[in-house]
Amino acid sequence: FTPTQDKVIAFAGLVQAGKLVTQLAMEPDCDEAALRASAASLMVMHPESMDEIFGGAEGVHLGLESMSVLLKGRGLQSTMAKELIRYLMSMDQLADRLQQSRSTQALIEKGLEELSIGFSSLVEFSEGSSDEELSDEYDAFYSRIGTLYQKSLSQLEPKIMVRGAQGYLQDEKSVARVRTSLFAGVRAAYLWHQQGARRWQLLFARRAYAEMARELAKQNIS
Repeated sequence: FTPTQDKVIAFAGLVQAGKLVTQLAMEPDCDEAALRASAASLMVMHPESMDEIFGGAEGVHLGLESMSVLLKGRGLQSTMAKELIRYLMSMDQLADRLQQSRSTQALIEKGLEELSIGFSSLVEFSEGSSDEELSDEYDAFYSRIGTLYQKSLSQLEPKIMVRGAQGYLQDEKSVARVRTSLFAGVRAAYLWHQQGARRWQLLFARRAYAEMARELAKQNIS
């Protein structure tokens, strides 16, 4: 059950999405770079490699760090850790349902192809722009992803219940960011399964996943 690098990166994409959801539900800020990388992964529709989807290990750095800690069993009794695990299980279950729904897959593919056109313009605008200048543009992008999530994945069972501070969960921008993260997480779980990975295998390969995640994360420390 030794994991391949592609499996670890895909699983890190799932963990990163779950980590972002816990941050967005309970804190005023999240890891902006990780959120943008997760959102960008949705725009890679026909990848030739896992690296192309996430931009290599750098695009899932938050996920790699988080899964290394999580799979080693550290701090599992904390509220955020428990919520993270719940989100991971829920997104993985939703990915299973997505595999069984051709109509939802078609709706998502059409929606993401439309979004990818606007994303290309956003990438061009990003060059030489400050984070402040990009903030509104990205929030508009997250809003469009969130709308597609509502029309597609949110219609499948089981629905993912996000718990946290009501002040954040009632804010439109925060909600769009949460939905974007969930969308990216379900897609990452889908990719993970496409690599032949299964949940039960983590029982036997947990340490191997954690060690490879740690090594990949170290490679991206500048």
